[in-house]
Amino acid sequence: MVVYARYSTSIGRILSATAFSGREQTSFKLKKKLGKDDGNG
Repeated sequence: MVVYARYSTSIGRILSATAFSGREQTSFKLKKKLGKDDGNG
């Protein structure tokens, strides 16, 4: 049970880290695209 708890915790950290980095990249791409559309980039 303890091993499972540790395992799930590490997986949760990996998932949250992946989701966070993915969100950052997506928002960055969106900002770039919006900037180009506005003619500011």
